[in-house]
Amino acid sequence: MSCRGTSGGEQTLNNIQRQTGYSLLAFTLAAAGWSAQKPAPHAAPVPEQIATAKTVFISNEGGACGSPYHQVFSNGRDRAYNEFYAAMAKWDRYRLVDE
Repeated sequence: MSCRGTSGGEQTLNNIQRQTGYSLLAFTLAAAGWSAQKPAPHAAPVPEQIATAKTVFISNEGGACGSPYHQVFSNGRDRAYNEFYAAMAKWDRYRLVDE
């Protein structure tokens, strides 16, 4: 017995779409349950001097001159300092001073 107006291919496609929809729904619900179970990480305490500061000095001690690590990473041993300094300047929360 066949359904009027639909071919076997259309029925198969409808079944696949329905099964895919159910699978996506099940996955979404499971993912929501897993993410709801994770406790939020506690924020680290910020000393009051830092929280209320307006001006900061950032020092770069850099790596040892003979260190092999500065050759492994691009932009040399000052890369972390340069990126941190640029991010702090862009944030515009503190006035950065040289000394």
